[in-house]
Amino acid sequence: MTASTPTTVTTTPTLKHQTPPPPVTYTIWWSNATFFVAVHILAALGAYYYPWYTVNRASLILCFLTWQAACFSITIGYHRLYSHKTFKAAFPVRVLLAALGASAFQGSIKWWALRHRLHHRFEDDPQHDPYCATEGMLWAHVGWIFYKRNYEKLEVIEKHDLESDIVVRTQHKYYLPFAILAGFVFPIVMGMLWDDPVGSFIWAGLVSKIMIWHCTFMVNSLAHWNGLQPYSDDTTSVSNLICAMLTCGEGNHNFHVRSCFKLNYSTFLSFELTPSA
Repeated sequence: MTASTPTTVTTTPTLKHQTPPPPVTYTIWWSNATFFVAVHILAALGAYYYPWYTVNRASLILCFLTWQAACFSITIGYHRLYSHKTFKAAFPVRVLLAALGASAFQGSIKWWALRHRLHHRFEDDPQHDPYCATEGMLWAHVGWIFYKRNYEKLEVIEKHDLESDIVVRTQHKYYLPFAILAGFVFPIVMGMLWDDPVGSFIWAGLVSKIMIWHCTFMVNSLAHWNGLQPYSDDTTSVSNLICAMLTCGEGNHNFHVRSCFKLNYSTFLSFELTPSA
């Protein structure tokens, strides 16, 4: 009679036995919060004291053009070119996108792209997703802007391509003066051409920033809240036509998340609007 061989059983701990993740700590980003709120207040006061029907029509046209130029630069440059590397661009094009992107006051290309890559890598994870939709629509839209967090997983995000690009490095180093010149000084100078520097500053400098910000932020909030999921329901991302119309096509978010880094815009459904593709 031979002795039986002992059997080793390996068990996987259940969720209740697993160590819960550490709580996320937040530090108020006072400079960012103050600037964000101040621009909203100044834009509201400016629009009240200089309503659209009293300003030079050229200032209103410039407001629309600066809004659309910044939106396209964020969509085409910050997002599709630099965050996802979906195409290559010549040096003059990269310089133009960097300049227009700075005017949007959404951070440098490097800052924006790294956090967006982090968002896709850990989507809907409140521990690591900067604008996690599962934390609520308000948080995904603007709440995250008011806090400075230490993103531990940012170290695993690829950044060599960003750091090796002379345009990205230069814009990151001198981002603030570039942003002020492109976002605030340029509208004033242009307004002087038609004797309306104040109206141009208010509408093309301040009001347009509100439009640029909230259209972009809709991709983080509305495009994760209400819409269709024709490609995947693995995440909260949806395709929203209103969002697509206001963000140069970024509202087709369900497809974007489903095929991230492998975008093929020829496969969009017929109802999806993508003017920047």
